[in-house]
Amino acid sequence: LCALAAALSVRAQEVAELKRGSLNVGVRAQGTVVAEDVFRLRSTIEGRVEAVPASSHTWAHPSTDLAYLANEELAAMMDANATTPDQVLESRWQRVYKPTPVRCPDTCFILKAFIRSKKWVKPDAVLFEAARKLSLMGRVRSGDTHRIKDGQLIVFWDKNDPSNKHQGRVARFKLDI
Repeated sequence: LCALAAALSVRAQEVAELKRGSLNVGVRAQGTVVAEDVFRLRSTIEGRVEAVPASSHTWAHPSTDLAYLANEELAAMMDANATTPDQVLESRWQRVYKPTPVRCPDTCFILKAFIRSKKWVKPDAVLFEAARKLSLMGRVRSGDTHRIKDGQLIVFWDKNDPSNKHQGRVARFKLDI
């Protein structure tokens, strides 16, 4: 019986090679995008909105014109019953009545546009709502919180498009008790 047990244990042993490397651990989390440092762009003049080339949910640079406002005098001339086309009228009076461009002071994300073309606005009227920064706020199960650290590299993606992956770093991690 002892000889049989010794023979079986010899057959069960096998030589394997060990390798050292990193182990990727996945933590399931959910999150949402949050706008930070939200501000509003307001009208500085009374006039009419002539064009709105910007749209909501897009990034805009400080040099990008979000909209053009024509002051009251230029709008009145353009509305007058005349045979002169608007483009010719604008080019003739451009030095005197320049359309006022609406721009972000810094790079910003346009959250909402409150204006439409050919609508009148008063001074200090809200034209756009924008944010200087977007952040991803996530929630992790309480059993996985010990695996998350500030500065840790994470991979995330949109629930509707899992093939489009992005990378970022964890910042301001805190326990939500």
